[in-house]
Amino acid sequence: MALTQIPLIIDRVHFEASQDFELNLGGKQLLLKLRFNVRSNTWQLGIYDIDGNPIHAGIRIVSNYKLSKRISDERFPEGALWAINIAGNAEPTYDTLGSDIILIYDDGN
Repeated sequence: MALTQIPLIIDRVHFEASQDFELNLGGKQLLLKLRFNVRSNTWQLGIYDIDGNPIHAGIRIVSNYKLSKRISDERFPEGALWAINIAGNAEPTYDTLGSDIILIYDDGN
């Protein structure tokens, strides 16, 4: 089993509560989009193919939860994407994603 931590760089100083980045997971090139929803006080994740076509969008980031649980698209690799709270059991907030809450990809091998 190989685990990969997804690098998150969120500019909280300028309230840039979003991040778009490309990465390779399980041999598939993907685009991830993170957005903070002020109204619901939650982080949302969108997963897209490299051309920007949605694989699955609007995934609420919840602590210790398999974010890829409902993805059955062949463009997403066979592994699993998790949000892991390394500091306890609290849900992700604007300030904790990327520090207390990390994203991990488990290739399943």
